[in-house]
Amino acid sequence: MWNPTLGTKEGSVDRNVGRDLAATSSEKSGPGGSPDSPAVLLPGSTSADSRIPPEQAFAVTVTFNPKLEDGRLSSQVAAVSRRFGLHVIVDNHSENLLEIAAIVARSALDPSRVHLVELDRNAGIARALNEGVAKCRKLGNPRWILTLDQDTTFPDTAFPALERELPEVKDLERTGILAFNYFEHRFNSSRPYNHSTGPAPMHSIITSGNLVRTDIFDKIRFDERLFLYFVDVDFCRRVRALGYSIVVLRQTFIDHEEGVRAVRHGRPQYYLDPARLFYVSRNGCVMFARYHTLQDLVIAAYLVAMNMVTGARPIASLREAIRGALAAPSFLRAEP
Repeated sequence: MWNPTLGTKEGSVDRNVGRDLAATSSEKSGPGGSPDSPAVLLPGSTSADSRIPPEQAFAVTVTFNPKLEDGRLSSQVAAVSRRFGLHVIVDNHSENLLEIAAIVARSALDPSRVHLVELDRNAGIARALNEGVAKCRKLGNPRWILTLDQDTTFPDTAFPALERELPEVKDLERTGILAFNYFEHRFNSSRPYNHSTGPAPMHSIITSGNLVRTDIFDKIRFDERLFLYFVDVDFCRRVRALGYSIVVLRQTFIDHEEGVRAVRHGRPQYYLDPARLFYVSRNGCVMFARYHTLQDLVIAAYLVAMNMVTGARPIASLREAIRGALAAPSFLRAEP
């Protein structure tokens, strides 16, 4: 049952990493110096151009069985701990939870500023994001919350570029989401999502790498029934319906992994686990029914086709896509 005071649901557990893993953090080998070192927060507390007070920026990361050996989560934790006042990590019941906690403790500049919230089941990305936002608001009063997934990292140029680009953002007060740029994959080619000459308004953006204005969560939340895929599309549409803009920066990049990367015939190819295509197909149909736009069906069809083209278990991919489409009507009948 939802508890509006605690911002968690029964069965979730909150760990303060600095408190629970003090022994591990005392042997920390990751970057960041001592826990008493001051954080270099977004976008730079001494900059005359700074328009986001550093103490008002928190971050939320969602994890689920991350591949810790690739170093992406530890790199993200180190970067966030240098620039944000608080980092909440919401875990969707990972099998390697203890390893996640240990890596966080080693990587964070100050583990006491990291809270690891453990869910009692895999409840989906939307539920985890809502839990993380609620925890941030319980622990402080951030003006902005950065939403991340476990595979996102920050190039060395990311935060200096953010500080340079912030003065170019028009009407920051009416900006609901200020997003990092990233390279998107389209049938095994890639290009920047924002390929214009500067910060640009967009209709939607992926969830990872978004600075979301916190007071938006007074009015809307991520749709937990969607579970996975199109959560970002739905949220962005409702942000714009509130009268806010979504601005994607041009030179400020995250390194974001989209799907699984494989090299075939000397070329990188990207695909999804076929089981995910159930949610892609179902939720694409749900978005079409809610918002009456063909774009969502095209996106869903593209993601299914990407799996078919790359030869990633095409029969299983097609079966899950069909199963998802058939599940959409019952999902819609249960809409509140």
